[in-house]
Amino acid sequence: MSEVARELGCDWHTVNDAVMAYGTPLVEDPGRFGTVLALGLDETLFCRRGPRHRKEFCTSIVDVGADDPQLLDVVPGRDAKAPTAWLLARRPAWRKAIVWGALDLSGTYRKAFRHALSRVILVADPFHVVKLANSKLDECRRRVQNDMFGHRGSQGRSALPGKTASHQGP
Repeated sequence: MSEVARELGCDWHTVNDAVMAYGTPLVEDPGRFGTVLALGLDETLFCRRGPRHRKEFCTSIVDVGADDPQLLDVVPGRDAKAPTAWLLARRPAWRKAIVWGALDLSGTYRKAFRHALSRVILVADPFHVVKLANSKLDECRRRVQNDMFGHRGSQGRSALPGKTASHQGP
């Protein structure tokens, strides 16, 4: 805003007033995005606020079925309340066109889909599936290593039971 105001030779508030006056009707226009076949919900850390840097999250609502995914809106929080309210505020015909719901593996967004779009087919987004698989694989690897060697592994300990580790150092 400041850059645009500087370029136009006016006050920041003048530019902001123009953006609000002309932008608000565009954002609130229910026809600003077309038919959505697959809708995704995911949380993002929005900011850290206050002296204790309290985390505040937001939920992104995204058309993930398009060739070029489009951010439809951002709502406060990472619970089911705001996304559910956003979805229920859309026209029934628009909601009926949605076939797929992509979400992380949390019950929060599953609840939002179940309440506002109960007939959609829910799928886990690939990022969260891979993240979960990697964490479970790490958990298994640590457990097996601890069972086999009695420790997590550290410098100077033997790599195999009954063998001594040779330390090659200065």
